[in-house]
Amino acid sequence: MHTKSRLSCTIHRFALITVFFIACLAEKATAQYRPFLNFSGRAQVVNGQDVIIAGFIIQSTATTTKQVLLRGMGPSYGLSLADPTITLYGPNGVIYTNNNWKDDPNQQNAIAATGFQPGNDLESAILLNLPAGSYTIVLGANDGGTGIGLVELWDMGGSASIVNLSSRAQVGTGDNALIAGMYVGDGTRAVIRGIGPTLGAYGIQGALQNPTLELHDAQGTAIEYNDDWQSYSQSAEIQQLGLQPGNDLESAILPTLAPGPYTVILRGLNDTTGVGMLEMYALEDAPYPRIFQDWFDVANLPNETGTQTVARHDIFWTTHNGFGWYWATNGNPYAGDYRSETLVYTAAQAYDIAALRAANPN
Repeated sequence: MHTKSRLSCTIHRFALITVFFIACLAEKATAQYRPFLNFSGRAQVVNGQDVIIAGFIIQSTATTTKQVLLRGMGPSYGLSLADPTITLYGPNGVIYTNNNWKDDPNQQNAIAATGFQPGNDLESAILLNLPAGSYTIVLGANDGGTGIGLVELWDMGGSASIVNLSSRAQVGTGDNALIAGMYVGDGTRAVIRGIGPTLGAYGIQGALQNPTLELHDAQGTAIEYNDDWQSYSQSAEIQQLGLQPGNDLESAILPTLAPGPYTVILRGLNDTTGVGMLEMYALEDAPYPRIFQDWFDVANLPNETGTQTVARHDIFWTTHNGFGWYWATNGNPYAGDYRSETLVYTAAQAYDIAALRAANPN
């Protein structure tokens, strides 16, 4: 089978796996804004040194936590990494590490109760409730092993949101590209970036010099592609958001993502190799601002000013109603969200969403 055909099969297989697990999780979903329900990063681990590093940010303005299931996968997915290990880092260092998911009886029982335990005893898993903050997962190999492995993050519940994802690894050619899967819960716009040269400024040796990005849907069809971010049709908006890459040779796209599974592939242009990173940022000014839905019929929320009330209603109407959508975009279907209309943009700037969430967490 040709490399391209194998890669297409890989994309479709991981999409189907994600759909299966998300279907099982669907009954846990709430009205809370949850842009990312699942994330996975697939790449090669070499001699226990070239590891896969995944990052995520949990956002919450209240004293709530997010339950997450982290898995280090290999054999049960037909991947060549025989004995994966995972370590979770938080702001203050190592939080938890696991080699085989049954090592800790308490963790084993809790993980098995979810129904999402790994299919092989040598695979790894961690189930924890985490507060808001930035976290890092490192997928390595026990005893210095080598092979292709997969690190997974699952949103298992809680009112906090996972709003940022990343994966860093050695990027090879063909089927050894860095492949990330994600399942979008609440539809969202997202900035997705392919980073390479910028990593050198942080001391990363052998950084990928010219990364390219591909976004695929659940059927494996490529729906977005970018080589250099400034050549992208929405590069000006990415820059306006302050999320432009730090190097002109790096890549970025700004798709609108309906709920469902997606695959992102990071390669080196012309089959070049090196250490690369994928990043995904959920934008809450998307055409699906779920946070406003439960508040729509409330004239004034506690601790909400009159200006905030106007902004909340304007944002809701201009993003959820046909006439309002057209009005908000000045008749331009590609404008994308309420920021294109001056009145709503001005009101939204005066609207401290984070503070309002803190005052009205439910």
